Amino acid sequence: MPDSLLDLPDWTVEWVATCPSTNEELTRRALAGEVEPKIALGTDHQTAGRGRGERTWVTPKHGALTFSALINPRIDQEGISVLPLFVGIAICRALAKYGFPAALKWPNDILLPANDGIANYGNWRKVGGILCHTIPNIGTVVGIGINVTQTESELPVPEATSLALYRRLTRSDSRARMSKPSGKENPPQIQELAATILRHLDKVCAEWETGNLLTLIDEYRGHCQSIGRAVAIAEAEGGDPVQGVAVGIARDGAIVVQTAPDTTISRHFGDLFHVE
Repeated sequence: MPDSLLDLPDWTVEWVATCPSTNEELTRRALAGEVEPKIALGTDHQTAGRGRGERTWVTPKHGALTFSALINPRIDQEGISVLPLFVGIAICRALAKYGFPAALKWPNDILLPANDGIANYGNWRKVGGILCHTIPNIGTVVGIGINVTQTESELPVPEATSLALYRRLTRSDSRARMSKPSGKENPPQIQELAATILRHLDKVCAEWETGNLLTLIDEYRGHCQSIGRAVAIAEAEGGDPVQGVAVGIARDGAIVVQTAPDTTISRHFGDLFHVE
């Protein structure tokens, strides 16, 4: 039975036709004391969406899942830095329900297989992203964007994909091999997918709150396509990027990079590029 936003008794969910940015709107309302965790705000058309580093997130009307959720896990604030990684786990679990083998690029990109070797992503393409903003003494606004129905011409960059495009390409590949495609023929409905993600986000947070931090970190490592790759991390303050091989994820969410045979460093922030 499909998930429904109406079947989430612990959540208040609002869905609007248009919104400049669900993250900014939910943050504004939280700071004004108008809302409390657990509330989610989704829109059919986000007109001024933002990613990390003030990048824009452009999607056609009804083409993508764009929503934000205000949560407040019962975790010491010093440990909240892993939250974006754990949101990635929830999304991977949700997409797996529909037959999508999603993976993650540290710290906040959602990937699907592509097998076309585009630079920075290798044999993967970006299908979505996560942007978290913590509001002291209130909670964290978790923004999620996933391309759902876009065609290739509707995507903003060549290293992007959508659920529909991935399904079409894998269906064509299956037919070329004279075998039946796996999974559903079409991607899930946008609001159905939002409900599924919120369910899995609740489950991940419950596991986190009951002391399964290291188990979740291990699960993230299993999804993370950055580990084992040559990477470069551009730091916000400028300067030369850190380069090396990503060898792990620390318990606080930092990526661990081996820069020399006997030297490793860790970074909590920065733009990471896969060096092919």
